[in-house]
Amino acid sequence: SGVVDIHSDEYIIGQNIRKYRKQKAGHKKTSAMLWTLTAPIFSGIENGERGVKLRDAEAVCQSLGVSMDTLMDEEDEPPCADTSIQENTIC
Repeated sequence: SGVVDIHSDEYIIGQNIRKYRKQKAGHKKTSAMLWTLTAPIFSGIENGERGVKLRDAEAVCQSLGVSMDTLMDEEDEPPCADTSIQENTIC
């Protein structure tokens, strides 16, 4: 693995999936099973280390109740983008 580009589509989508999943109070393992993704793949998607297939993205959107545009929306400050500054933030 290498350095993850925090402005890449994969990272932005992954961070938004994490954010909306946590807002739904879903557990990562449960979410991964619901979306037929293994936990390591799901973790890689949330961390921006791997992309998400279109059919999986559609299932994620439906499960979270958000649109694909919402998942692709880049915030001014992505959550947990710089863990050296936000050491006390739990991601």
